[in-house]
Formats: sequence, C-alpha cells, structure tokens
Amino acid sequence: MSACILWHGAVNGDGYGTIAPSRRVKLLAHVEAFKAVHGVRPPVVMHTCDNPRCVNPDHLVAGTQALNMQDMARKGRAARLRGVTNGRAKLTEKSVIRIRMCRGALSCNKLAALYDVDRSTITDIWKRKSWKHLGSGPSLLARQQSPLFSAG
Repeated sequence: MSACILWHGAVNGDGYGTIAPSRRVKLLAHVEAFKAVHGVRPPVVMHTCDNPRCVNPDHLVAGTQALNMQDMARKGRAARLRGVTNGRAKLTEKSVIRIRMCRGALSCNKLAALYDVDRSTITDIWKRKSWKHLGSGPSLLARQQSPLFSAG
C-alpha cells in the first residue's frame, strides 16, 4: 500500500481533516479528495489505512454507514461503552431497573423530572432501546442489593 497523504489543515474533534468553504459549511477533506478523483460523493468514504487525516485517494473507498460500523468492529475500534461505563451516562443500573419497575405506576414526565433526564430517555429505557444489556424486575434489583453482587 502507498503511504498516507496527511491533511495539514484544520481537523475536527475526531481527527478528520476539514475544509470550510464558508462560515456555515464544513466539509471532510477525505470525502472531498474522493469526490475530486471519482466525481461522486458517496454516503460514507472509508479509510483502508484507518488514518482519519489521510487524503490519499488510493486509501479511500466508498461505503455505507453499516459497512463502516462493520469495518470498525472487525478491526476492534468500536467501543462498546454501555451503561455506567459510558462517561456520559446520567443514570446507574439500579436507577434504570427502578425506572422499568415504575412503568405504569409513575408517569414518564414524573420519572424524567425525578431522575433529571429527558422524557425520551425514560421511554427508551421502557422500550429497551437503551440499557438493553440489563434485565429488569425485583429479582435483579434484589440481587444488586445483595452483598454478593459486584457492580464492578
């Protein structure tokens, strides 16, 4: 494989080169490099070299979000930060279990206010769109309160 051609201009928070043709528009340098060579802008431009600053057209391939996620997982770059291991989590596992147990007893708005989260967070917990890895019910809550349970 040929060497990476590194972007030396501005980069975003994820390390990708950016081009700002106006104050409101920011383009990704590697996507524009792909478009300059191939004449099209696909939904996703993937790096075969895994270097976000690389703009070498030989290292860029057209893809989809699904293919990009599969590529990340295959290469071990996909972080699986679930629950409390996610630094942005506002809830604990115990809170999520209690929220699930309160379904039907307390309103979504009341629970959202109680736990200081958006009501969509409560509905996502109820529908198991988030915190899927947790079970629910009194048995799990009792196990968490047991001295034998390690939240580790």
